[in-house]
Amino acid sequence: MGTNLIHYVAKEPTMPHAANVALINLLLVAGVSRRTGVAHDFLSGLVLGLLLVTRNATVVLAPWIMFLFFRHDPAPRRFASFAAGLAVMGLIHLQSFYLLWGRPILMTYGDEGFTGGLSGMVGSLFGTRHGLFVYHPWYAVLLLLNVVAWWRLREQRTVMALGLTGFVLLWIFNGNW
Repeated sequence: MGTNLIHYVAKEPTMPHAANVALINLLLVAGVSRRTGVAHDFLSGLVLGLLLVTRNATVVLAPWIMFLFFRHDPAPRRFASFAAGLAVMGLIHLQSFYLLWGRPILMTYGDEGFTGGLSGMVGSLFGTRHGLFVYHPWYAVLLLLNVVAWWRLREQRTVMALGLTGFVLLWIFNGNW
């Protein structure tokens, strides 16, 4: 029973949207805080790595997150600390897959099929199987609040624009996968 349960849990895809939103928010707060230091940069890289391994489609957000982190202090030593955190999380992920599957692998989906194009994009938001706004209607509210904040909070317009751009890119990426 235990082995079958582990096999079932490991093979079934999960919906990590809430965890991704929490990690993205943590990275946005850390990115706009202007704090630096080896520990801050390493932990931020670790969190970005966790974001990427919980849902690899969030790679579209990485350039914007890195922009926020390094726009005020792009010193090479900061990149090294950040990259080290990212690498550690990547190695933990690869090692856990190796322990789980007995061989090094990067993708566990197998023979699943997806709908792409405009119907895939609409379905990713409003579809009855896995539509983001159907299963998590609060995300529609959060998206609307982000638009309102972009419109009203001039001093935070860059952060809000990055969030909206990231959402649109992630929506396009997921809807066409």
